[in-house]
Amino acid sequence: MTTSTTATLRIFAFKEFAEDPNESLRRHVALHFTYDDGSPHTIYHITGSAYNWKFERRPNYDPTTSDKDVRTYTVGRLEQPTSDAEIEKMLEEVKIDNDNVEKNCQHWVGDALMQLGKCDMLNEDRLDDALDGLADLVVDWDGAEDERSDSVVKDRFSEGWRWLDLDRKTLALMFNTPVSEVYTSLGFLVSIIAVVTVNILPRAKLIQLTFTIRLWTAFAIPLAMLAAWSALQARLHTDPQGLSKYNSSQSAVTAVWLFFHIWLSNSIQARYPSLLIATILYNIFMIVQFTSVATYTTWAQCWNTIYLTIRCYYTGVAISFFSGILVYPLTCRTEIFEMQERFVGEARGSLEAMVDYVGEQSSLSTRDQDGSGSDGDGEGDKTKMAHTNLWLPNLLMR
Repeated sequence: MTTSTTATLRIFAFKEFAEDPNESLRRHVALHFTYDDGSPHTIYHITGSAYNWKFERRPNYDPTTSDKDVRTYTVGRLEQPTSDAEIEKMLEEVKIDNDNVEKNCQHWVGDALMQLGKCDMLNEDRLDDALDGLADLVVDWDGAEDERSDSVVKDRFSEGWRWLDLDRKTLALMFNTPVSEVYTSLGFLVSIIAVVTVNILPRAKLIQLTFTIRLWTAFAIPLAMLAAWSALQARLHTDPQGLSKYNSSQSAVTAVWLFFHIWLSNSIQARYPSLLIATILYNIFMIVQFTSVATYTTWAQCWNTIYLTIRCYYTGVAISFFSGILVYPLTCRTEIFEMQERFVGEARGSLEAMVDYVGEQSSLSTRDQDGSGSDGDGEGDKTKMAHTNLWLPNLLMR
């Protein structure tokens, strides 16, 4: 029977030197536990490569004895007494994503820290510090042989971090598996939609634009479903047994639908230029659908892609809308006042230039008349210029 004791957590990072000098150095990350009752210290990590990661527990292993370049970050004592068996049980529940080539040991360690937080082994502040320490180990590497270059990287990273103004919870989302499971491979659409919808517009214009985008997206949903269904029927009629992964009839029908929708939306945008943003997002919606459904074999696959795109679109629109309404609100009056102020300034500048021009012409005319000796006409012109020089400045002062 195992007894609970106080455990201390550390994060170790190993720099693995590649044989190819052009290949970047890889950093392997693992969790290291030591126990106050003298139990063997243990390393927990995943080993292998992309698509083939496996959970591993290595007891009685001291990372400091490794011949590789090693760095460490001490998280500190866990909040509750525990044992090595309990730690192993907790970490075995951390999901290993072997379906994504971008997932590696660093992501697993981040998920493992989140798992320890869920099990009340790390409080919120300690968890945030641990995630920051993990980021430091991965990004800021102060090896003895490349201290100068790493110092430059560290300075640039610090400046970039201050410029982004991110907090620890936002950084933790990078290692949060549930977020990636919601939007999967189409998560980039959320940021695109949030930027394209232009949340810096005045509130009235932003509400109008948001309503227009949602309306066009609502039109796009049934049309995309119709196109996906017709393309799927083309496959079922030409290959009912599903012998071939690629079906030319399905691809041809999908291409016809894609060309038709792009032509239709661009024609409407040419007639109504105010619908530029809505038609652009409409085209993106259709392109995402038709480049995917051409290879699907079931209606469930088609609907899952359509539903995921809808979720990404409306999330991006919501982010843009609420940031424009609540975070940085503008009004039409503000825009009008700024335009009127610029107009008055430009008009004043034009009148001042006119006064300068009239004054120059007056002086030239006076010199010419003095040289010709005609006193009668010269006096009349001088009187007219004097009156002109009086009413133009008065006009500017009104």
